[in-house]
Amino acid sequence: MGVKGKMSSTLKTISKINEHQNKKNLILSILILTRNRKVELARALRSCIECSLPAQIEFVIVDNASEDGTKEEVDRFFRANPFDYRYIYLPVNIGAAAGRNEGLKGVQGRYVYFIDDDAYIDGPKQLFFEEMINYLQNHEDVFGITTTIYDTEIQGNRSVLKIKGGTLEHCTKVLWFHCGSVLVDRQRGFDQEMLFLKHIFKGMPELYPSLRSYFNGKYIVEMDNMRVIHQPSSHTRPSKNAEAIFHYTGGLHAKLIFYPLLVYPVLYLMFCLRIIKHLGFRGLPEAFNKLLRLNKYLVRETVPLSKFIHIVKDFGFIAVF
Repeated sequence: MGVKGKMSSTLKTISKINEHQNKKNLILSILILTRNRKVELARALRSCIECSLPAQIEFVIVDNASEDGTKEEVDRFFRANPFDYRYIYLPVNIGAAAGRNEGLKGVQGRYVYFIDDDAYIDGPKQLFFEEMINYLQNHEDVFGITTTIYDTEIQGNRSVLKIKGGTLEHCTKVLWFHCGSVLVDRQRGFDQEMLFLKHIFKGMPELYPSLRSYFNGKYIVEMDNMRVIHQPSSHTRPSKNAEAIFHYTGGLHAKLIFYPLLVYPVLYLMFCLRIIKHLGFRGLPEAFNKLLRLNKYLVRETVPLSKFIHIVKDFGFIAVF
């Protein structure tokens, strides 16, 4: 039996769905992708249930081939905290984007909240989900809300690219969301089982759905009065060099999907300059090899030049390229 067959069989036998899971019309699904981080995952889950939650809620845990007893930890957690949940074990690590897409299959909630397994909600916990859901309900032109993320490694907030003067009722329009903390409305313009490009193993998976929503007239906003703490785990993390290559190749690949062909030379020039800045000239061969592998899956959704000019005006030349 091949890998696909094994995965299909394993998903059928190991996915855990408790007796109330088939409820329809859930309001919120909380989706967490994890791999060999059972302690951090339990902390993330605790931070979620410490918030004020709607009655109609489910948790979806996607386990990317953990070997540290994550399944047992998840079972213990939900025995002690009887929320509806689904546990999906993937026998092969298929990466962040494809893993999250697996979690989206069969999701019941209209609103899906993604949080990293090594992050946790800081608050305000009595308003965290209610305020974001209310905001989406009242703003049809918003696809998703990302929160402030304080990263303990850099001892500061993760940066976001903001539209100059682009506020929308106390929130700021941003170019992309953080996968580490974002609430999206599944009914606003994306394939409900494939939000991310499944072939991007790591590196800017959020850019594709963010650009797609922007070019379809839906915004991403940052709600900076809501905060999540990201405490990067040392488990299953790539090296700094590998992270840089994943980041820039994934980002360029997403831009190539949407941007007009006439700006491709500038895109590649900026890509080379960034790789040289962070890795030196020696990083270029590896970066281009990675990019070529990604571009085998390239399916263009090229936007009109007028839409591209609009995004440059909103975010600036350097940010867009």
